[in-house]
Amino acid sequence: MTQPATPASVPTAPLSRLWGIDVARFCAIVGMMAAHLLGWGEYTPWLEAITSGFPSTLFAVLGGFGLVFASRRYASAPSSWPGIAAGIARGVVVLVLGLALEWLPQHPIAIILVYYGTAMILVAPLIYLRARWLLLLATALALLGPQLLGALPHDGYLELGNPVAAAQSVLFAGMYPALTWVAYLLIGVLLCRWFLAEREAGRSERAGAWLFIGGLGAGAVGWLAGWLYQEFWWEPPWDSGAGAPVSAGWNALLQLSTHTGSTVDLVRTAGLSVALIGLCLLATARSTAVPLGWRPIVGMGAAPLTAYTLHLLMTSFGLFFAGGMSVLLEPERVGWFSIAFVVQLLVLLVGGAYLFSRQRRGPLELLVSRVAQTAGELAWGRWEPRR
Repeated sequence: MTQPATPASVPTAPLSRLWGIDVARFCAIVGMMAAHLLGWGEYTPWLEAITSGFPSTLFAVLGGFGLVFASRRYASAPSSWPGIAAGIARGVVVLVLGLALEWLPQHPIAIILVYYGTAMILVAPLIYLRARWLLLLATALALLGPQLLGALPHDGYLELGNPVAAAQSVLFAGMYPALTWVAYLLIGVLLCRWFLAEREAGRSERAGAWLFIGGLGAGAVGWLAGWLYQEFWWEPPWDSGAGAPVSAGWNALLQLSTHTGSTVDLVRTAGLSVALIGLCLLATARSTAVPLGWRPIVGMGAAPLTAYTLHLLMTSFGLFFAGGMSVLLEPERVGWFSIAFVVQLLVLLVGGAYLFSRQRRGPLELLVSRVAQTAGELAWGRWEPRR
């Protein structure tokens, strides 16, 4: 009798690592750092346009890519359950890490990980669905999700006082409601599956170009629709939301303000995220070896969870030792945040160079991988057909 296959014996994909995705991940992390550290001085419109809402949505779309990459090791499994179990386990670890980071000393950052981990848990059972069903679900969430969020009470805070309030804030009422983030992840899953199929057919460059062009087009359509609504129909009470539109109806469909989760906000930010991912994939399509100057970026881009956590730790404890949140109210000390941004960026680049030179994963990525692998192996054994 032949020995049944196990996850350890499953051959990995013969294709080399897509290091353009690591570059895109690094861009997402640096964008979030800029949003958190460079927005406290004089208002800068171009910086607001680049960093408000966009980096976090890029992070979420890339999360869909990550779920697909992680599921490929279970391609020869007897059922879809090992891949689903591994994906759920990844989400649980991210959620637990997010809860732990909520206990950091005072900081002005709305931490994304609890919402992000919850969205991963919700999307993991869906990653093996046919593309048309994923597209239908993502479209429904983009159209109907904002209507629901606009109709529900919303304050943008993560409430952890009791389980019911926590679930409501994570799914609907927080700054990054999982209902919206599921749509971003599904977009990432869909596009990653399509890109990998194109890559296996030898059409990586063309696929990257289509992602770039299509993403720019979607982003432009979303922005134009929202701008027309704002310019000729409705004047928003503020420029940025707290995770949901101000109301259901036309506002939920067409409100352009960032962090609102409206349909046009979702189309705009998802489109621009896809465009940047496509650009990174297009620029790196012909190069399997990572050039020397890119190695620190790729090394830390391959460890986005570690990079994000380092950023939170450095920001939180830096503020704590500088005197707490009151620093934000002292104009003469706001410049420190620009210095902190440069210092943190250098720390990430040095860390990325080390990880790349040693060919090591980030410590948190290693933790997530091992927990997910254990869950996948347990599910593999549980649903292995009996002989």
